[in-house]
Amino acid sequence: LQKGSGFIVNEEGLVSTNGHVAKVYPEEGLVTNLLYEGNRAFSTDLIRGIYLSKGESASQSQIENFYQELNLNPHYLDRFLTEIFRMIKDKLISVNVVDEKYYVNIGNEPVKVDYKNNTIIPSSTTYTAKFIDSNYPNKYSYEAIVNKNYQRGSDVAILKIDNSSDLFPALQLGDAKDLREGSRIIIAGYPTLVEGSKDPRSAISYKTSTKPTITSGIVSSVKEDLTGKTILQTDASIDHGNSGGPGFNLQGEVIG
Repeated sequence: LQKGSGFIVNEEGLVSTNGHVAKVYPEEGLVTNLLYEGNRAFSTDLIRGIYLSKGESASQSQIENFYQELNLNPHYLDRFLTEIFRMIKDKLISVNVVDEKYYVNIGNEPVKVDYKNNTIIPSSTTYTAKFIDSNYPNKYSYEAIVNKNYQRGSDVAILKIDNSSDLFPALQLGDAKDLREGSRIIIAGYPTLVEGSKDPRSAISYKTSTKPTITSGIVSSVKEDLTGKTILQTDASIDHGNSGGPGFNLQGEVIG
């Protein structure tokens, strides 16, 4: 279940967010779920499969030791991933994303999540959406994991709200080229968890959890990435959950 912030760029319901919020590659889903305690049986099955793919049989103690080392030793994790991607390449296993769904929540009602079934419970302000496009390379591809050939991208994605006749309030896009070090920047988004008091993992029981958090700071540096795109570094407070949210100039235009 991926969550984050975003903003509407077109009144017909185009939504901009980060690529890592919206796009889930099957290999990434596999890797990020390997070490969750609830997936222990799945992970140990993969370890057993690695031994079997080499014509070896592993004892339960070997598998258990391997699993423990995965949690403690980055070299074991790297070895594990290399073996998994070897099996994917050799078509001994396959990974796919199935039953993918996107939701955009707009308005004053908190997002409702059924954590038992890991699903969204739509409310009157929750819309289904379609994934349109992204510039977010697969950092867990075979090329990246095995050959260390990492692709670059802007980490952006576009969604489209489904089948709505509503017109949505869209933000005005600005231009980052006029920004300088010391320019003021305002950040809006939904850091930490925003589901409200029913979220069992939330440290705080929110009463109005759909109000965005606003922080401000300066543009501390203007840089370029390897493809020539502008990168803004800021001292404004940004936390997990802010991903995909807008950064504004003082004219209220989105510049990042």
